[in-house]
Amino acid sequence: MREILLPQEIQSLLTISLMQGKVCQGFVGFDAVKHKRSFSKEDRELLKLFGILLSNVNERKDKEKELNTERSFLKTLIHTLPDLIWFKDPQGVYLACNTRFEEFFGAKEHDIIGKTDYDFVTKELADFFRKNDINAMQSEKAVINQEEIPFASDGHKEIVQVTKVPMYDASGKLMGVLGVSRDITQSTLTANALQSERIMLQAILDNAPMGIWMTTPEGKVKFVNKTFCDATGVSEEQFLNAEHYVDLFPIDVTQNCIHSDKQALSLEFGAYSTTQTLPFVDGNNHLLEITKVKIQDAQAKIGIIGLAMDITERQKQQRHLEYIAHYDMITGLPNRVLLADRLQQALLQAGRHKSSLAVVYLDLDGFKAVNDIYGHDNGDKLLSVLAKRMKQTLRDGDTIARLGGDEFVAVLPDMKNLQDSIVMLERLLYACSQEVFIDDIHMQVSASLGVAFFESEDSVDAEQLLRQADQAMYQAKILGKNRYYIFDALQDKSIRTHHESLEEIEKAIEEEEFVLYYQPKVNMKSGEIVGVEALVRWIHPEKGLLAPAAFLPLIAGHELSVKLGKWVLKSAIQQMDRWKKEAIDIQVSVNVDALQLQEKDFISGLKYILSIYPLVENKNLSLEVLETSALNDIVHVTQIMKDAHEIGVHFSLDDFGTGYSSLTYLRRLPAKELKLDQSFVRDMLDDPDDLAILDGILGLATAFDRHTIAEGVESIEHGEMLLHMGCEVGQGYIIARPMSAELLSSWMQEWKVDERWANVSAVNREDMPLLYALVEHKAWMKNIIGYLNNERVSPPILSHLKCHLGIWIQKNGYKHYINHPLFEQIEIVHAQLHEKADGIIMKFHEGSLSDSQNAIKTLQKYSDTLSEMLKKLIK
Repeated sequence: MREILLPQEIQSLLTISLMQGKVCQGFVGFDAVKHKRSFSKEDRELLKLFGILLSNVNERKDKEKELNTERSFLKTLIHTLPDLIWFKDPQGVYLACNTRFEEFFGAKEHDIIGKTDYDFVTKELADFFRKNDINAMQSEKAVINQEEIPFASDGHKEIVQVTKVPMYDASGKLMGVLGVSRDITQSTLTANALQSERIMLQAILDNAPMGIWMTTPEGKVKFVNKTFCDATGVSEEQFLNAEHYVDLFPIDVTQNCIHSDKQALSLEFGAYSTTQTLPFVDGNNHLLEITKVKIQDAQAKIGIIGLAMDITERQKQQRHLEYIAHYDMITGLPNRVLLADRLQQALLQAGRHKSSLAVVYLDLDGFKAVNDIYGHDNGDKLLSVLAKRMKQTLRDGDTIARLGGDEFVAVLPDMKNLQDSIVMLERLLYACSQEVFIDDIHMQVSASLGVAFFESEDSVDAEQLLRQADQAMYQAKILGKNRYYIFDALQDKSIRTHHESLEEIEKAIEEEEFVLYYQPKVNMKSGEIVGVEALVRWIHPEKGLLAPAAFLPLIAGHELSVKLGKWVLKSAIQQMDRWKKEAIDIQVSVNVDALQLQEKDFISGLKYILSIYPLVENKNLSLEVLETSALNDIVHVTQIMKDAHEIGVHFSLDDFGTGYSSLTYLRRLPAKELKLDQSFVRDMLDDPDDLAILDGILGLATAFDRHTIAEGVESIEHGEMLLHMGCEVGQGYIIARPMSAELLSSWMQEWKVDERWANVSAVNREDMPLLYALVEHKAWMKNIIGYLNNERVSPPILSHLKCHLGIWIQKNGYKHYINHPLFEQIEIVHAQLHEKADGIIMKFHEGSLSDSQNAIKTLQKYSDTLSEMLKKLIK
């Protein structure tokens, strides 16, 4: 310091240190420059006082600096905080605010200070703010409330939590209100969403179609839903207050509940499931499917969530479905599924015990008629009654099952011998054949039974055994029904051969081994070729050309008949197209199988084939269906015929006369043509019954305006007789055999009608008895020859007055032909023939006839002469 003071020529100096705490901040003093001076006590006191003043000023400046620093820090902090912060005086005038608050008002702090809420927001909102300010000041403590405020900066709204605190100075005087608003929009929305979810979850749990609860490992209920409470009749309060929930249930439920809890708690993953029967408030025991899962919350507390689904109805439905799956709903008998199981068990038992069993395949006779006459409801009642009867007939260990329709199967184990089974079979036949009375209806059917036996050493399985019994049942049907038939192994071999034949035929169709032959149909009087019939032939790789009789019966009723039928129809139409291109315009008839007609797309398929060959005229296509096939489903066949007629294709009834047709059926079937069955045509020359049938059919055809064609015209005589009867169109070997399409053209050019046919005319109805007389004579002659050849046990009538021809001569002959020059001669020759026959028969009886064949020739000469005269009489 001397170095500082001496250059200033200071003579005297009085100084004191300026202390701030224990730290020296500097010095202050009095000095004398011009002369030395001695400082007095007053000077020293004054300097000391001055020093104190200087120290205080310095300290105050430091504190102000420190305070400014703190104030700057605090202001920076306040402006940085995301909360809205402001300070108002008691009159609501803003003294300060932070940057976040500026966004609320959309103004800077310096524009806000000195103003009130009324300068920035609506009066309603300003009143609200002022009310809360006053509330805070009056309460003298922090007041918290929640508000939704709009921000002037961009218009968005925020939900804020507002804390307002009254501020006081050191003297306790109220300075104003400090406000802090924190944005709680997201947390509020989240809380609201959680609350909504909680409410929704509670509603879901309470209305869930199952019981839901949560317990501690000790069985204390923490939650239970309304569904479970309502179902059990135990209130939520009772559940929550119970020490262990099992205390609220019957004792027989307790062990299962505790056990299932332990099982659930022992699992690391997954759930434990069980079933439990529990009494419900409705008074019934309900079967519950219980699922329990171990849970652990955030605090590692363990509990159990339980779910209870009422499966009582489901179990009933399941049992019902199981019943439906295994039992017939009409009769209550086991169905096909349960039968298979019972039969398999019976076979295993028979194998173990070295015993035998019988399988009976039973089909009711006449049941379809019952359904048709009395209706299906009564038919079902009949089945139910018969099922009970059959079940009562059998032993306890036997099984009777219904396969469907009117088919049943009985399994009879432990059959010791054939006689035992026959007794059972006869009982079944009796049970099925007795009348059934339902209300005022009397119904009666019978049964055809097929029986197959199984011995322990047999290798057949259940399916084979059923098939054997089924085959035997069909044999019982064929033999006349209302009987039983025992399976024959040789017959089974024949059936297997049949299956092999089916496979061979199917292969032949695929490899196109079939061809079509065509047999002409002609007018036997005019010679006109009216059409051809397409007939299928099989060019067998080993057996050569096979006729239909060699393979068609094998596929009757089989789907192969449809497959082959489609091929025949398409091939015939293709040939018609080729003929059309060769200027051959001829009608072609095609045989259609019954199964083929049952195809839903038969007509649409026919239309499609015809559309492929537009040259073919639909009117030139005729479809032949067996009369018996048509009658099996007359409604369907009638509709098919009508649909075909609409596109120009007509139908013929083939083999007409074999189906026991009634006038009603003939009237309903819109068939254009009737084909006389060849069996009647073939035998009409010597069988009066066949002639009468043909005469009746021709009469029906005339009455119903149907064309006729005769099949089986094998001789000139057949043609003559048909022409006499008024049937002019024929088909048969005497006209032409079936031939290939290539040969048909040349045959058509060479064909000429026989002159004998051309000269024959149809007889009048009053002359028909003469035709009958001629045929009856030939039948008489045939019987004579048969007797002499030991083919008949007795001769025909030998009296010329009592035979059919003799009776005709005495009645119709004398009435209509007495004046004919041949009539007297006919009478004489007829008498001579009978006289000769009588003598020959007498010698035959005596054993003195040396040469029966020569005797037959003698009689034949007389017969031929008589027949020729009768024919001339007809002409």
